[in-house]
Parts: sequence; structure tokens; C-alpha cells
Amino acid sequence: MTKGTVYIAHAVDTEGPMFESLKATFERIYDHYGIQLEPSIATLKKLRNHEIDLKGKERLVAEIVREDMVDQYLGTWDRIDKMHDTIMSDDWRSNLSDSDGQPYILSWHCMDHVNYENNPRRRAMGFHAVYEHYEQLLIDNNVPRDQINWHFHPPSLSRDAHRQSCGYNLDLLHNEIIARRIIDHKWFPVANRPGGHYETYDINLWLEAWMPFDLAHQFTDEPEDIKKIYPIPGRFVDWRGAPTDWRIYNPDFYDHRKEGGLKRMIGRCLNLRTRYNNINEKELDAAFSDAESGKNVLVGVTNHDFRDMVPEIEEFVDLVKKTQKKYNDIDFRWVNVVEGFRAALNMEKKQPPKFTFKFNDEYLRVTTDVDIWGPQPFLALRTLEGRYYRDDFINDEGNQWTYVFDAHTINKKALSHLGVACNDDIGNTVVNVYSFKTKQWDEKIWHQNDWI
Repeated sequence: MTKGTVYIAHAVDTEGPMFESLKATFERIYDHYGIQLEPSIATLKKLRNHEIDLKGKERLVAEIVREDMVDQYLGTWDRIDKMHDTIMSDDWRSNLSDSDGQPYILSWHCMDHVNYENNPRRRAMGFHAVYEHYEQLLIDNNVPRDQINWHFHPPSLSRDAHRQSCGYNLDLLHNEIIARRIIDHKWFPVANRPGGHYETYDINLWLEAWMPFDLAHQFTDEPEDIKKIYPIPGRFVDWRGAPTDWRIYNPDFYDHRKEGGLKRMIGRCLNLRTRYNNINEKELDAAFSDAESGKNVLVGVTNHDFRDMVPEIEEFVDLVKKTQKKYNDIDFRWVNVVEGFRAALNMEKKQPPKFTFKFNDEYLRVTTDVDIWGPQPFLALRTLEGRYYRDDFINDEGNQWTYVFDAHTINKKALSHLGVACNDDIGNTVVNVYSFKTKQWDEKIWHQNDWI
């Protein structure tokens, strides 16, 4: 019988520096468990040692204030870059090689912190602040198989930069961020890592329109994990009812946690060394066992760049190699997220969509030679004043869409740039940006080479 392969994708929730004061740590204890304590180093140490009576919540609180969770926050770019001196190095990655001798691979799901009123955790604020930092890191360190993907925290009603709401419908910020990345960087997302590790109905449908790959769900068969996340089940990381194995599934229209008739492909992604839903030997055994039965398996893991990732990754690699020894004829391979979905689903290469444009003072007409992902391309607009918007096309017959410049939309003369972007069903990404100054289209194609 033909054996499968375990493909392992490490998708980092890439948010840049984060600082947490002692007071803020104790505020998190109160937010989660309603326990109010006077902040002090002495009390922190007692909590870690279970030396304060918390009515049965001693272990849960100790997990929140674990030394490796709290004391290792990287609060400045200098500290993050020092970590990357190791993580981006050829020697370190090569020492963590897979069954083919290939070095470790990472996918960086970069988010923007914008439009917040309060920033007590000292987040890196501004459009592209995190994206551009990592874009340059990947160039400077020549890691071509690493890639940048999508991560977003819907802003909360509090407008605190360290909090988030449950859905995308509070504002249009996510659309503006993508419009800016299209026009400023000729980049468009193909793979999602959900903020807060969870999705909701509106997020489900928005993702369905734009991205084929979603390394997202975290459900396990460990009931203790749900208790560790939050006192009210489902408030965060709500994947109850999703598969507890490593299958990739298509979500339901009304409930993304269930298998259904949508096209998007949701993969499972467990944590590295957090309080809950951690990857462990049992979960890896299940993956290698599936591969032994002939399946290709995608294993996703995640953590954050504001903690020291080096020991977390090294510990994880040791666990993978320990588990693999029990399955000597099963290979494991490090992959980026696009490579992983393609390999696990046995996708075949094909050419990305080709765009043609018809442009005049009244409308923009867009045509592709093949089907694209979703109902229409993403249309990004930039005004002469530097404002960015997304708007909808008219869906014509076939692979054709029209955008009209009139009193109900925007005067063409008010624009400096527009962008048109899409994915296809195997994750090829095409971005076209038009400059009204040069009167030229500029195209960039992503992920053509992300194959194992």
C-alpha cells in the first residue's frame, strides 16, 4: 500500500511587538476569572506555585501567568529582530531539517494595528507596519519558501488595540487594509489565520469570497481545553463540533465549524506551548497513523512572534522527530501554508488566471480567461487625497465584471490608482494595479512556485 506524507505548516500569528505591564497581567486574570488581586511580583510567584486559594481555579490562573508566557514578551522591534537573528539563519533552520533534509519553513500571517484609540500593549501601529517589517526580513534573509499571509483582529467597541470583536461587520477596516496592500505592495491574501483563533458567520462568508485556504480550526477531544480558554464556552476559540482529526473540510454556509457545501478549505492548526489546544504526541500520532494508512496529511501549528519562538520551535521539532521514529517509513516535510494545502489535497499545477481590461471614462471592464475563486475579483481604489476603498463590480455573464464611474460611485478623475486582484482554486494569486499618472497596468503573480 502506498504510504502518505505528513506535511507540517507553521503559521505564525504575526503581530509585532507586545508589552504587558504587571498591572495588565493581573487585569487579564480578572477579565478571565473575575479574581481581583493586588499586582505584585510576590503575588505573581505565589500564583505560579498555586499558593493562593482561588476556589479551585489555582491551576487555570497559574497557566495564565506562566513564566514562559508572561516574562518572555518581546516588547520592541529590536527584541523581535534579535530573535530573528536565530530564526532566519541558515544554520539554525538546517539543523531542524525534515525527512528530505530541507530546512524549517514559516508562514507569517501579518496583521495591521490601525484605528485604535488606546494602545497599552504598545503595538506597532499603522497600515503596513508589521507587513513591511516582515517583507524586508524575508528579502534580507533570503528565505524564498517563507510567505506572508492574512491575519486580522476585528476592532472591539472599546477601541483598545489589545482587544477584538467577534465579527468583521463593525467597520470596513479589513477591506481597507487589503485595498492598501493591493495598491501599495501588489499583494493579495490567499490563506487565513483567524484572529482570536475563531471565526463567526460574517467572517465565514467574507473569507469564502476571497481566500481558498484557511488554516484555522482548533477543536480537540480534550474537554479541559475548553475550560482553559474562557469561563463562558464559545467566547473565544469556538470550534466546537469541528473535526478532531486532521482532515481538511469544506465549511457549512450557516456554521463554519461543520462540514458543508462551501468551497473554502479549512485545515486544523494547534498551538505551540500555550494554555490550551496544544500540539502533542497524541495529535502527531494521529497524523502519522493517517499517513501510514495512505493519506497525505496537513498538520498546522501556530504561535506569536511577540514571544521567543526559538525554544517553542525547537521543542516542537524534537516532538515531531520523536513521534516519527515510531513510523520509520513515513516522511514528514516542512511546508508553507500554500504548499501544505496543495500537497495534502493532491492538487495539480495550472496557470494563473489572465486578466484583460477595457477602460474608458464611463467604466472599467475586467475579463479573465478562466474561472477565479469567489464571485468577483477584489477591486481596490485609491483617491488623489490618499484614501483607499473597496467596491463591488457588476457581475456580467461568464468571467467578466464591470465597474461604472458615475455619481453613485466615484469620478474616475478623482482616482490616483486602482487595483484588481484574485485567487484561483489552487491558490494562484494575481494582482494588477493601474496608475492614472503613468496610464499603465502593473501585474504581479504569487504562489506559482509553492509546490512540493
